[in-house]
Amino acid sequence: MVPNLEPIQIKPTENIDTLTSELYVKMTTLVTKPLSSKVVDVMHIKKSLAELCELGWLYKFVDASTGLTHGYLGFTIDMPWYSDKPCLSELFVLQTHGHGFGRVAVRFLKEQAKKYGCGLMETGATMTDEPEELKNLYEKKGKCDFTYPSFVWFLPYWNT
Repeated sequence: MVPNLEPIQIKPTENIDTLTSELYVKMTTLVTKPLSSKVVDVMHIKKSLAELCELGWLYKFVDASTGLTHGYLGFTIDMPWYSDKPCLSELFVLQTHGHGFGRVAVRFLKEQAKKYGCGLMETGATMTDEPEELKNLYEKKGKCDFTYPSFVWFLPYWNT
């Protein structure tokens, strides 16, 4: 059972070094979709997290009874080129403790999308090696309407 997790906006004055390191390690060690350390850069992760803090789009989820952080969530709100409605784009969902954080994150993202008047929500950036968990989370529990593949190209100059 997932405890009652309170979303807490990470302030620009908070230290984000640990989160930066955790994201870097997770991104470069996932078995199903690892990114090369030649592509992932710690300083750019930290800079991006700092920008998300400034915008108010970086959250930690804390168990109110124990104070333990169960996960982190980063997102953006952008205006798609094809719509007059903003789109909430999930950047990452990182579970750091326990199980079931993904459901909490999806629920929170839906609330944020409503708050910002979004017409669309792009998700699927959960860092996991369990693709069936993602399918269950987004299609069954999240009531996502459809999925489509996304392709990542590792260009030759990145791998030299």
